[in-house]
Amino acid sequence: MVLLGEIKYTKTHEWIIITDEPNWVATMGIAERIQLVHGDIVFIELAEVGDEFEAEAIIGQLNVVSGETIPIHMPVTGEVLEINEFIEENIDVINQSPEGDGWVLKIAFESSAEFESLMDLDDYEMYDENSHLDPEYLDDVEFDE
Repeated sequence: MVLLGEIKYTKTHEWIIITDEPNWVATMGIAERIQLVHGDIVFIELAEVGDEFEAEAIIGQLNVVSGETIPIHMPVTGEVLEINEFIEENIDVINQSPEGDGWVLKIAFESSAEFESLMDLDDYEMYDENSHLDPEYLDDVEFDE
């Protein structure tokens, strides 16, 4: 059962939290671990409102201070409802609060099973401690809108 305020994490280091349970709306963003591994984010490119994606599809990209490009993946199948325009105008917000005010998108989704299959905080912390970032995930990826 999906609960309001429940947070989950992906293996590609995104988080998602249920913000409107009856209407299946969630807020998603980048896990703080991205910064710990790669350094500060200097630029973000995102999908547009109304775009629909399957779970794990690339929905944007981050450029970090080292020059690397990091893809952002959709945690669950859904539609982009809102983009956090504040982070596009002031990227430091995502660096200071990636799991708070630096949220990336609000999305509508329908599959509680997809949400439930993601990691809770304890599982995510264990996953991150016991594995390295997937090299395929770290490859530069071109994001086409």
